Amino acid sequence: MVNNHIERKPESKEPVSFEVNLIQQSELDSAKRQLAELKRQKVNVKYFGGDGSYDEIALWNQLVYNEIEPIIKPDKNAIIPSGSRERDKNVEERNLLGYDLWAREQGYGYRWPATEGIFSAVKRIFGEKIHARSEKGIIQEAKVKFWAYQKMKRYGEA
Repeated sequence: MVNNHIERKPESKEPVSFEVNLIQQSELDSAKRQLAELKRQKVNVKYFGGDGSYDEIALWNQLVYNEIEPIIKPDKNAIIPSGSRERDKNVEERNLLGYDLWAREQGYGYRWPATEGIFSAVKRIFGEKIHARSEKGIIQEAKVKFWAYQKMKRYGEA
């Protein structure tokens, strides 16, 4: 099984970073690794969006520490205080406004059209199957599909 996780620019819907793994790994762990790598490369990340599976105190604190605005859906039964002031503020706002208004004001859900759209486009263009047989080849083939998609998208926009 090939597991992919994408970080992308919300404006251009273009991948900034993606990770390919052969074994099922946590998207949360993948996101943390990619954020650390983007910071090491001095890439300016302004926002990080994620569904409820990203509602982890350590991630909230990592984002705040790196001055990245979290747009993460907190659990319905989120407890305050949690160990993250930013998350607590987010939970209070969601509870006060209600989910729908909170989601609109936060821009929550904005990542889905791009992230899922990228996966959908890559699968539609190149198919869902990986033909390589070695572990190295499988990972390389998956990476090349995303690279080629990005090249074709840029060419089409030019």
